[in-house]
Amino acid sequence: MKKKDFIIQDLLSKIYQNKFTASSLLPPERELMKTYSVSRNTIREAIKNLKEIGMIISIQGRGNVVQPYNKNASLIYSSITEKKSNQIHSRVNFLRLEYATVHDRQIFDLKTNAKVWHFQRVRVVDGKVMEIQTSKLPQIIFHYIDQKDVKESIQKLVTDMELDISHSIATMEAINLSEAEGKMLHEKKNTAAMKIISRGILRDGIVFEYTERVVVNYKGTFKLPFSKDIYNYRHQ
Repeated sequence: MKKKDFIIQDLLSKIYQNKFTASSLLPPERELMKTYSVSRNTIREAIKNLKEIGMIISIQGRGNVVQPYNKNASLIYSSITEKKSNQIHSRVNFLRLEYATVHDRQIFDLKTNAKVWHFQRVRVVDGKVMEIQTSKLPQIIFHYIDQKDVKESIQKLVTDMELDISHSIATMEAINLSEAEGKMLHEKKNTAAMKIISRGILRDGIVFEYTERVVVNYKGTFKLPFSKDIYNYRHQ
């Protein structure tokens, strides 16, 4: 692990341990340099990352202030979520309305002749293609969408429709890029990547989105609660 990444993880850990509470100050740069035995530039890079994910803000005359945060959220940040939506751009490969497959009908609990929006886009960060995203949305919820909608955040589209998002369920799997995926991501075939399959779920339990993402250089930090029930089941 790079020194910068260790510092980020360690400071996040201390925030979640309440050693740095909301509205408190992080130690000054000079103290952090001494604590971690690194250069000022390394500390500033770590602080910059914590700012980007919304964990701290810099206030002139005070320093780096810890922001209120949702301790119940499992995902603290990832290489996808650390960028704000206006820093991420999309290029749409295709968008079409098609009859739901058997698989789609199972996911969205649809009837036989139902249709889904099927689209693929690549996500571009700082001029580099970072992610291939292939999604399906049920027409019963999204009566009409166009390429402008697809270029923006699907979560924004849903919240603009005043639908109440509850959570998503995601599965992550290490893969090697296919030749086609490599071309889209400007990487060699068989380059290591992460495949993330997720379902977005509304407060009433309806699945509104099914997405498969292929991401290069993926990393994430998660808060994983301990479950005594699961522990007992696994060790019985």
